[in-house]
Order: sequence, then C-alpha cells, then structure tokens
Amino acid sequence: MILKDTEIRNNTIILKLEDGGTTEKIAMSVDDFYSFHLASGMEICEDQLKEIKAAAEKTAVFAKCLHKLAAHDRSTKEMRTWLRDTLKVSSSLRQEILDKLTERGYLDDERYCREQIGMMKSALKGERLIQETLLAKGIGEEMIVRQLAVFHDEEDNARRYGEKILRARSKGSLRKAKDEIRTKLVQRGYSSAIARDTAEKLDYSLLEEDQDDNAKKALEKARRRYSRRYSGYELRTRLYRYGLQQGYDSQAVNRAIDEMETEHEEDQGFC
Repeated sequence: MILKDTEIRNNTIILKLEDGGTTEKIAMSVDDFYSFHLASGMEICEDQLKEIKAAAEKTAVFAKCLHKLAAHDRSTKEMRTWLRDTLKVSSSLRQEILDKLTERGYLDDERYCREQIGMMKSALKGERLIQETLLAKGIGEEMIVRQLAVFHDEEDNARRYGEKILRARSKGSLRKAKDEIRTKLVQRGYSSAIARDTAEKLDYSLLEEDQDDNAKKALEKARRRYSRRYSGYELRTRLYRYGLQQGYDSQAVNRAIDEMETEHEEDQGFC
C-alpha cells in the first residue's frame, strides 16, 4: 500500500492510501504522524498499517471523549462505562484513553466531586442524597466526605428548603404541614434529626392564622360527602374524626362543626 498524499484538517492529518485500485483514508494525530516518520510516496507494509490504524483508533476515540466532556464534566467511572458500552472500546485501550484524559486534566474526579457537591447544594439537596448520587458515579466515599467537610450549610439549606415547601402550602392543618415538610426533607437527603428540627422551628404564623378557616373548608367538603349516608350524632362524629385525621386540633374541629351546624340548622343532616 502506498501513501499517496496527506491533508491537514483540524489538527489532524488525513492519510490517503492506495493499493491497486483501492483508496483508503485514515485520520491520525500530528504526533503519531511524525512518530511513524511518514511521507508521501512511501510504501506501507501490512504490519506498519496495523500500527497506523491502531494509532488512528486512539486518536478518534480520544477526540470523541473530548467532545463528550466538552458538554459537561463527568467522572472516570462514567467515561469508562461509556467507552465500554457505547464505543465498544477494548479494556486495554479504555484504560490508555482514561489515563491520557487524566494526565491532561480532562478527567479529575476530585474536581468533579467538588463541583457536583456545589451544584447539588445550590439545589438545596441534603448530604445523604449527595453522597448516594456521587457514589453511583464512582466517586470514593472518602473523597466525598472530604469535600463535604468544606461546606457548613446543611441546616441552613434544610431551613431554606422547608420554607420553600411552606410557601407553596396555603391550606391544610399545621400538623399536616409539619409532617409534609419532615417527609420531603428526608426525601431530599437530609437526616431525620435535621428534618425534625427544621419542621419544628419554621415560622407557621400565617398558616396558624388560617387554621379555623382551613378546618371549616375541609369539614364542609367532608360534610357534603358524609351527609348522604349519615346524620345527627353519627355525622358529627364522622366529621370530628375526619378533622383530627387531617391534623386539626380538637378545638378547631369543634368550632368548625358548631359553625356549620348554625349555618345549616335547617339541614336535616345536623338534626
């Protein structure tokens, strides 16, 4: 096979090879081109062609890795999995490519860990969820703990997330609100202790002001449903139990039922 011509394109050299009537093009790095001491017109033997193609594969795979990493940073494990499952790269070449990416600073699990923690902290995610996410990305537990130790905002972030939940809650009972906040904080990755303390310390003054109105609205809705089957003492008992189940205190429930009885005194359901 004869190397007929070369072309430089985007820091890559395109080899134009001919063998009889067959033409083949191979892209390789400038460094590899000079390491093979190639020149137009020279004859390429079969063994040398295999080495050139192997070098060209490395160049192509490395370029694809750079393109993928340009979109956003990834962990070493993510890149190893992608090289194996998507590009079907052999284990030996995978490791060679990963080593090269690491040496040149394109892959850095410490940097990735630090930046991902910052991003998830900004999204008000708790440390347990952060650890689980990074462990799944192949980041070591010791590295995660070391990077998390730089931050001292877990309780403050929990409070901010709890306030966000509370702002979106304009109705319902105080107890239900606290239960919801505790549950969502734990789901967000905060410890049970922090979730519990946060839920207790938030300012519920606006929700507390509306407890009687909220209780009445909830019980009025339940009354329309229960009054089809119950009346009198049985209806009142059902409504009372329902109000407690919704998290309202007994006094608020009784006041709401008393008001409803007055407003619906002609309704046989309260007779």
